[in-house]
Amino acid sequence: MSLKNSNTFIIGISGGSGSGKTSFIRDLKHHFSEDDICFLSQDDYYKPREQQKEDENGIKKF
Repeated sequence: MSLKNSNTFIIGISGGSGSGKTSFIRDLKHHFSEDDICFLSQDDYYKPREQQKEDENGIKKF
């Protein structure tokens, strides 16, 4: 496929924690070929919860 003939869309999915954003994207990916979709998760920018440090109030620090 030539880039001149392709349509590129950027779709952002937002919502509260635990609202199903990741599940929605996983289901959406099944409707596209692997070459047609790229998935970038903001979760990938954080350390796993067990590696995150807490402040004196028990708030996780990223």
